[in-house]
Amino acid sequence: MKTTLAVYFGIDRTYAAIFSQNAQGIEVLHIGIFPQILQKPEDIQAIASALKKEFAPFSSMIQECHFSIPIEKVFIYQLPPTAIDNTDEIKAMLAHEIRQSLPDAVLSDFDIYIIPGSTPSVPAPYLLAILTEQAYVQICKQALSSFHVPIEYAQNSQFAAHSAFAYNYPEFADKTAVIFGVQDNFMDVSVIHNNQLAFYSLFGIPSQENFGSIAVKVMTSILPQYIPTPDIALLYSNGLEKKLMDILAEGVTVPVKRLNAFRNIIPAPTLTVAAITLCGKTAHLFPAVLGAMLPPLQEKDCIRF
Repeated sequence: MKTTLAVYFGIDRTYAAIFSQNAQGIEVLHIGIFPQILQKPEDIQAIASALKKEFAPFSSMIQECHFSIPIEKVFIYQLPPTAIDNTDEIKAMLAHEIRQSLPDAVLSDFDIYIIPGSTPSVPAPYLLAILTEQAYVQICKQALSSFHVPIEYAQNSQFAAHSAFAYNYPEFADKTAVIFGVQDNFMDVSVIHNNQLAFYSLFGIPSQENFGSIAVKVMTSILPQYIPTPDIALLYSNGLEKKLMDILAEGVTVPVKRLNAFRNIIPAPTLTVAAITLCGKTAHLFPAVLGAMLPPLQEKDCIRF
């Protein structure tokens, strides 16, 4: 693995880290959290300057930049069982979906990533299509262009978290994990079963309820229709609060933990004591950063066009 600057252009802040590889595994050289956010072209200069300043001591080491984006910035469609290599049929279905929801858009406006999925109870395969507007991908690349290295759009935040989970929790590779991406008004829920995507959906959080109570309903009423009892529930992102984790932990019978993006990551000698402390406090905010520089969980089964 090359020395990589991985960036998550979050909705609330921007998160970044430099990762490299040694004989023992992946190590983190430096991390940063920035108040600047990237929503439109006018934001490029501010975040580009902040990143360049923070990582200037490492700029000569960086060989590539990978970035992930918020789940809010993508469109996700579940397609009926279709051979994943039948791109003509997939494109026709997606073109129809786009016409229904975005009449002024066309297929070429999007970066498209197709992921196969199936559930233990309903093994017939389905496809998830993740569409990202090319215009947004381009402004992200412009924000990283001053590093003068190859730049790659990797994954959205929830699917980047899948990769972060697989790297940091290898003991669950043949088990079932529920991954919650917690925001203020909604949560993404994925189930990883035998290192395969077995379930994905988004759930709103009504103003009169909270994440904990909705998560309990998802775990006890919805997921049992699709999967066996999970072995662990892992939670991450900026909406996560301990009291809400406690509500979920009290309502289910499986372990409930933060998704620790640095659990199996080695602190490099360059990492200061303050940075190590920050890694510990913010580990649940960095899955989308680590996942930006890791391969997709089902890379060999996916296609992109």
